[in-house]
Amino acid sequence: MFTKSLELQPGYAPAFNNLGLVFVAEGRLDEAKFCFNKALSADPLLDVANSNMTKAVAITKLCTGSSTGVQE
Repeated sequence: MFTKSLELQPGYAPAFNNLGLVFVAEGRLDEAKFCFNKALSADPLLDVANSNMTKAVAITKLCTGSSTGVQE
């Protein structure tokens, strides 16, 4: 559905954001981050895409075992 939205209206930021959420749910984090970047490129004021990107990056770090070296 979101892909069809983008075919009809390329660059529609909410569709990119929502497609990114689908990719997150499927564990396809690189594709999700790509979509969130596309959403932010199309609409830099779409705060939800920025928030979703932050979460996708955090999930990627958790999944890969990356850390900042800061201990809690």
